[in-house]
Amino acid sequence: WSSDVCSSDLSWTFTSQHEPGTSRRILPLPTLRFVPELDDTGRARSPVMVLPAVIERPPGAPTPRIARATVDVSFDDGVTWARVPGIVLGDRWLGLVANPPGAAFASLRGAVEDVDGRRSDLTILHAYRAH
Repeated sequence: WSSDVCSSDLSWTFTSQHEPGTSRRILPLPTLRFVPELDDTGRARSPVMVLPAVIERPPGAPTPRIARATVDVSFDDGVTWARVPGIVLGDRWLGLVANPPGAAFASLRGAVEDVDGRRSDLTILHAYRAH
């Protein structure tokens, strides 16, 4: 990867079926959106940082309760991953990341699932500059 290349991959897992009638229904597919506090160059402000994520759904969709969310971090472009300790608070997730000395970039991988089994998986390589 070049020093500024960011790559992402997102997928959803859900079941659906045809419903009688012509009205369409918006599926409440949950998606994680990471919102770290970074400086103007996209760099972590300190070696240890709170990593917040918002759990979003399409506008107008129902909002079933989130059953679980997990986040992993990699400092070697996704070769190895470590679980980020965190907690789900409604439609938010908060975790704590320790950016190791010498790491150039942090990559993030997250999964979120609602109580009805709808799930999304997101991976972002080079999500932010670690130092």
